[in-house]
Formats: sequence, C-alpha cells, structure tokens
Amino acid sequence: MAARVTKEGKKNIYQDRANYSEQTIQRVLYKYFENMYYKMSNIYFFGGKPGWESDFFFMTKTKRLCEIEIKVDRQDYDRDFQLKPKKHELFKKIYDDQDAGKNLIPNYYYFCAPEGVIQEESLPDYAGLIEIFGEQKNKLKYTKKAPTLHDNTKDVTDVLLKKLYNKTLSMEKMLSDFRINLFENPEDESEIVRKFLKRIRM
Repeated sequence: MAARVTKEGKKNIYQDRANYSEQTIQRVLYKYFENMYYKMSNIYFFGGKPGWESDFFFMTKTKRLCEIEIKVDRQDYDRDFQLKPKKHELFKKIYDDQDAGKNLIPNYYYFCAPEGVIQEESLPDYAGLIEIFGEQKNKLKYTKKAPTLHDNTKDVTDVLLKKLYNKTLSMEKMLSDFRINLFENPEDESEIVRKFLKRIRM
C-alpha cells in the first residue's frame, strides 16, 4: 500500500497507518527481541489492578522488564497522554524518585513508531524511542535509549504463568466460538471471519 502524500507531494510522516499497523510492528519486535525472555503482547501485566494493557514487553537476561508502547501515527502518540494520564504521572514520579513501590512497573519504557512519527524532543524524560524503518518495514533502531525508571527486580514467573494461561484459555474459547459459528452459519462466513479478525486485532 502506498504511503500517504501531502498536496505538495511529500510523504506525510505523521500519519503512517497506510503502511503500518500495531501487528506489523509487533512482528518486528518479536523477531528483534527473540533472544529475550517472556515476550508477550496485548496483555495486562503492569500497574496492579486494573493496570494497563501493554502492546509489547519482555524480560532481559538480567531480569529487567521492558515495556514498549506502539504508536502508528502522531495523533495516536499525542492521545496516549490524554487517555492514560495516571500511567504517565506514575512513570514520572517513579523516574524522579527511583522508587516503584509495591506496583509491578517496567524498569524501562519505550515508545515504538515508524521512523519520523515521534519527534525525540517531544518524549518525556522517562521514555525512550524505538523506530521502525526500511522498505520491508522490518528494521529497528534505538533513536533514544530509555533511562532506568527503577532498579527493582522481582520474580514474576507466577504472574506470567497466570497471565499466559488466561490468555491461552481466552484464545481457545474465541477459536471454539469461531468454528461453531462457521459450522452453524456457513452463509455468513465473510461476516463471521471479519468479526473474528477484528476481535483478535488482525
């Protein structure tokens, strides 16, 4: 799909939904961080209850947790601070105090977006920036290294097992419902497939 173009014929780097989606970026992240531990996406893991959904996270070999927030255009990035003010206030407080308290909080926090979408000077002090680029949309670079939010490490094995179990169970139920719907309503196949793909964010 072609890149969006302004009237002047220049590529509009602030709106890249025509070229990227959250899923295409997640695929790059899974590949790039394949040697890291416990990679997961679209899961509520950090912040206690209710916490927030992480687009992607992993554990480093030194047991540090890294969260990556994916943004496909500038509007999506700007909205994040409006829709999740408590999360960003918490990160700022932890970055200033270097104390995560009892909440499970990532040690590092990154935004990830197509190259040029997020201006480095617009980033908060506590966040880093990873950019995706290349003709195949499969190259990754660290534009700004994330600072350390805190140095705490915790054994999160039990939490991860529960999250993985619940996510697997939910996916199995969705697949079961999908197959039953197709079997019982073959004439509505295209609509059933459309709703299923939307539900699993494809």
